[in-house]
Amino acid sequence: MDIRKIGQPQNAYDTAKVRKEKVRDEERGRRGDDSVELSTEAVKLFQAEENKKIDMVRDRIQSGYYFKPEVVDRVASELLQQFTQP
Repeated sequence: MDIRKIGQPQNAYDTAKVRKEKVRDEERGRRGDDSVELSTEAVKLFQAEENKKIDMVRDRIQSGYYFKPEVVDRVASELLQQFTQP
């Protein structure tokens, strides 16, 4: 009895197909010559948005927002869901 593993090529055609796909995937990996540059203005805008978010969180901490029972329950539920997912 010949038992083949799942996903293994079944014949010469399948073997050649798998090899072609490997070569194609390797060629795609070599094309990583692209690059992106952000302007100084774009970086400043991003930093400004991040600072706004940080300020909002600080304000919420100072106002006691995060200590409201409904907020604590929501955060606890989200954490429980994150830690119980496979």
